[in-house]
Amino acid sequence: MVLFESLGKQKYLTGPYQGLPPESTSGIVNRSFMWWLNRLFFRGFRSLLTTEDLDHLDKPLKSAATAPKALRAWALRRRPERRFEFPWQMIQAFKGPLALTILPRLFLIGFTFSQPFLITSILNWLDNSHSASNHGYGLIGATLLIYLGMALSTLIYDQLLYQFVTMFRGAASSMIYNHALHIPDGTLGDRSATITLMTTDVDRIINCLITLNESWARTFEVGIGIALLALRLGWVCLIPLVVVLSKNSNLTTYAISR
Repeated sequence: MVLFESLGKQKYLTGPYQGLPPESTSGIVNRSFMWWLNRLFFRGFRSLLTTEDLDHLDKPLKSAATAPKALRAWALRRRPERRFEFPWQMIQAFKGPLALTILPRLFLIGFTFSQPFLITSILNWLDNSHSASNHGYGLIGATLLIYLGMALSTLIYDQLLYQFVTMFRGAASSMIYNHALHIPDGTLGDRSATITLMTTDVDRIINCLITLNESWARTFEVGIGIALLALRLGWVCLIPLVVVLSKNSNLTTYAISR
């Protein structure tokens, strides 16, 4: 069953489903390892890529599907608007796709912090000359599982995160363009400001959202790392935390003074 499920289904589609992108019609293994991109890579290796060579976006990622959600969320915004009202409403509009990134990120944290335990087990097995060979095979399997899990969880996390980024970019650009069409003539001194909003400013917001999405995971990682150090070193594990916090406070004070 897994073998049949992993096969592509493009040739079995009929009617309006023939135009679906390869990502939507690929099997589990194909999507997990991003093999559906190989055809595009080979095409780019043989010739110069054009926009016609690129695959169509999946329907949920298109601006026609994301813009109405963003407009509904923006209509429910608080008035007067807060400082970060626009990114917050966009997160509210696409909280479902953003929430999907949590599980693979947690798996990545788990696999990452499994490495110290794996290395400890390997060193203990090497130190013991009477260790059973089956234990060694188990360590090989654990190594394969951990590093394959890290690769897959990173890939799935990045894929889901940038799907959210694509939705946000399309919705934000559509909202700005729609608002620009309703600006009366003569009220906007610099018309290039609208283009700046749709490009540079949207990119800045996206970078901030990616960093913000990583902040909760990094907080977990810092806590787990300090706990693991405490098991080995005791209270000395707090010294790196004190150094980092003092450095951050100095940088914050300097930034405020500037």
